[in-house]
Amino acid sequence: ERLRPHVVPHAPGIVWTRSMKRLLALTERCLFHGEPVLLVGETGCGKTSVCQILAAIRGVQLRTLNCHQHTDSSDILGGLRPYRARDQAAQALLRHLHQVQQLAQFPTSGPDAADLAQAYRVWLKLIWTVPEERLRLQEQMAVSSYDSLGVAVREVGELEKKTKILFEWADGPLVESMKEGSAFLLDEISLAEDSVLERLNSVLETTRMLTIPERGGDEVYEVQAAESFRFLATMNPGGDFGKRELSPALRNRFTELWVPNSADRDDLHLIIMERTTFGDEASRAWCADRILDFLAWVTRTYLYDRTFSLRDLLTWVRFVNQTAPQLELPRALIQGAHLVVLDSVEDRPGHARRADVVRESEQLLLRGVDRVSRNGESAAENDDEQHPGVTNVGNTRV
Repeated sequence: ERLRPHVVPHAPGIVWTRSMKRLLALTERCLFHGEPVLLVGETGCGKTSVCQILAAIRGVQLRTLNCHQHTDSSDILGGLRPYRARDQAAQALLRHLHQVQQLAQFPTSGPDAADLAQAYRVWLKLIWTVPEERLRLQEQMAVSSYDSLGVAVREVGELEKKTKILFEWADGPLVESMKEGSAFLLDEISLAEDSVLERLNSVLETTRMLTIPERGGDEVYEVQAAESFRFLATMNPGGDFGKRELSPALRNRFTELWVPNSADRDDLHLIIMERTTFGDEASRAWCADRILDFLAWVTRTYLYDRTFSLRDLLTWVRFVNQTAPQLELPRALIQGAHLVVLDSVEDRPGHARRADVVRESEQLLLRGVDRVSRNGESAAENDDEQHPGVTNVGNTRV
């Protein structure tokens, strides 16, 4: 309730079930105390959405990196990249050479850039090796002009180095977030290799410091996280194909929050009602009841090894929203069931035939259809008065 006024403007499409409220409150407390957070839960339970909402509430940018089995440490920390500003550096060098030539009035053999650069090097060597020439130049020029000449010479030296650079270091999303004090989300962290993730241990300590020897140079490159920097990570539970557990050394550095699936029927019913845009309230309630009854029935009766996520349910709802104006609500509901569930049912030995599953599914989905009309509005006068007990939906007759 304390967060509600701040949450609503940043989450217009979120249905705030009890599990989502719990997840938001716990994650917000962890971030308030500066703790790194690991959210563990099945796909589609709102882990990433909560991270995005809290970053928006805090008014900071959220940098997100989706991990996979080929994620490398350079994707997180940064690496050497081809230097792409050599042309701009060459143009800036030419401008500064002209500025030095105008101030020092040294002679050139031609108007080309190469002639100007060669004349500059001869003049600079003369100035540095012959003290009398340097004193004479200083006496001829005003103090302000001599100072401007010194600045221009230093700029030329820096730009000459840049025109010879082939590669430059580019900070990764984690380093950028640490420097500016924003939030960093490592999505599906368990898919990355342990050798990559072990580089994060020092960031998750109380010192929150990162050493990057890959950058090279005369000094060790160390990054100290800003005070407002926050680290978040998400993962699916280990055990399924392609999913594994994190190492104890890394996992113990996080504050781990378990994110349960929205299995409560009231929560799922509320989500469907909020996301369904076709029809009146009675029609949306009928549609939500039919979807939930069907999924419970089909997993209990036929698809024992199949679990349906919240994303499957929302895919069905989006299909109904888009097709109900053309197909009419009952037919759109049945076609959505084919899209999400029935098209994956196959004839298997020892199981019911696919045709029987489809027939029983359509009968279940059309139960109580007489309470709504085909356009999604409550039926004040239904067609059953003329044909009691018979409902036509496309080619289906129940």
